[in-house]
Amino acid sequence: MYRVMLRDNMSPRAKEILEATGQIQVVVDNDKATNDPKVLAGLIGEFDGLGVRSGTKVTAAVFEKAGKLKVVARAGIGSTMWM
Repeated sequence: MYRVMLRDNMSPRAKEILEATGQIQVVVDNDKATNDPKVLAGLIGEFDGLGVRSGTKVTAAVFEKAGKLKVVARAGIGSTMWM
């Protein structure tokens, strides 16, 4: 079973979709303290995935402690301009 941390008040639907696979355990962590990269680095080692929005900064220090991490997904809305 994979473990994924969702942060930044991500839609509850994201948790539902991931858990519906039967292969993913989702931990929702909206604690503002975890926005601090040092705090996040102390937790990330036990997760296979991380879902964030704009509140969480995933720094090099976080990646150094992320031995199991396979994916970081950033949810958001934006526009793309093609030239």
